[in-house]
Parts: sequence; C-alpha cells; structure tokens
Amino acid sequence: MWEAERLVLGYCKCEAGRVDRRGALVGRSGRFLKLRWFSRGEVRLVHGADTTVIRPGAIHLIDQSREIIEISTEHEQRTVFVPHVLVGYEPARHPVWASFPLDEPIGRVLADAANSFYREMPQAADCETSALEAAFIGMLRGLLSGALDSTAEKTVAKSRANAMQSHLDRHLREPGLGVTTLVNAFGAARSTI
Repeated sequence: MWEAERLVLGYCKCEAGRVDRRGALVGRSGRFLKLRWFSRGEVRLVHGADTTVIRPGAIHLIDQSREIIEISTEHEQRTVFVPHVLVGYEPARHPVWASFPLDEPIGRVLADAANSFYREMPQAADCETSALEAAFIGMLRGLLSGALDSTAEKTVAKSRANAMQSHLDRHLREPGLGVTTLVNAFGAARSTI
C-alpha cells in the first residue's frame, strides 16, 4: 500500500480466507470506500441478509464503514481507498456495495481511470501527484453521483417490489385483492404497482 495526499492505493495477492469486518475493526477503518478490481479470484461479501460476489469483469465499490464479512478464494486485486466526503458518498443514502461491469460505459471509464491513476501515481513527481489525485477524485465523484443514486433507487424499488410480493402472498385468498389494495397499502401510483 502507499499513500497519496488524500487516497491510499494498494495491491493484494491473497490466499483463500475470511475477514469479518465488525465492531472495532469497522470503527478503526473510518469512513472510506474501497474501489476494487480483480485480475483473478473472487470475494463473497455478506452484509446482514444481503450477499454478492465480486470478481474480475467489473470494478467494485464497497463501503468500509459498515459491517461486512468477506469470504475469498485465492485472488489478486488492486484497490484505491477513498474518503466518503471526497466523492459525496452517504452511507444512509447509498448502497453498501456497487459493481460496474466492464462491458458497460461507466465500468469501462471507471476501470480505465483507475488503472491509469494506479499506474501513474507511484512514479509521478511530487508536483504532479496533487493534480492527478484531484483529477481522479473529480472523475470518480462525477461518475458515482449518478450511478450510486441510480443504484440506491433500484434498491428501494426492489425492496418495495419484495414487500408487495409478500403482501400478495399473505392476502392472496382475500376477495377484493387487486391493484387498488396495493395502492392503498403502499401509497404507490397505479403505474408503479
């Protein structure tokens, strides 16, 4: 790992393992996002009842201020730790993690920028590091402002759909169950239902 002015860059080649990021470990890690991309292997992330697998083929963003269990295969990755405040990340509003596939525009631009930043920072002259870091942070903030808000909206929509499905399952045999019942129960528009 090495430090820039406001960011920390890292490279990790690990055997299979498990990391429980809970309690004091979360408290010590501060309010950072981990931008992570793999050259091989994968990691399963668990946060409460939510789980996902991150691997090559996408660039991943993980909130380090929340309790997460990481279960990994042997893997190799690059990482940039970014303070929440620099990119406008808000744990109460944004998802615990997000992945941006490399076959989609945001993923490609983010990966290209991260790879270039990661490659150039260690060899940059002192007078260049501040400008490179500011450019990377600005690009990351711009890309994530729309992408994370969109991901948060999708998470809310998915949660609402799951709640509606549970409601339907519980009341399926009741006469009069229909769109109007869901509109009244969830305060959603007919088109949303």
